[in-house]
Amino acid sequence: MCSSSQKSHRDCYESLGLFIKQRAGNYSEAIRESWLAEIKNELPRQRCAVWVQYAYQLEEMDFIGTISDRSLYLNRSNYDKLPALWQKDLDMYLADCSNHYTARTLKLTRIYCSEGLLFLDDMGGAYHC
Repeated sequence: MCSSSQKSHRDCYESLGLFIKQRAGNYSEAIRESWLAEIKNELPRQRCAVWVQYAYQLEEMDFIGTISDRSLYLNRSNYDKLPALWQKDLDMYLADCSNHYTARTLKLTRIYCSEGLLFLDDMGGAYHC
């Protein structure tokens, strides 16, 4: 991990730790969501997005003792994180819709569908053809 990434992680965790300490509480989903709401008003959008990812990585590490590869790739799109079969099926669906929507709408649909598929996968939902 490069030094700038280490500093980013350290700054994030220090901010979260201070937030928890100021509220004399323990880490919880409610605390996390309150902290995320606060930093969204204080930080540049890109840094906030990275810190959100760090918070979820921290939880994943706490719950299962490791961080999945998918959670580590901050620069990969959700579409790129999908298994190849899911990408193929999504591409086929979008091709079917291509005559009905603008290129921008199709691009957004790909983004939102990819995010939804990953969410279902994270929740334990199985995807069957």
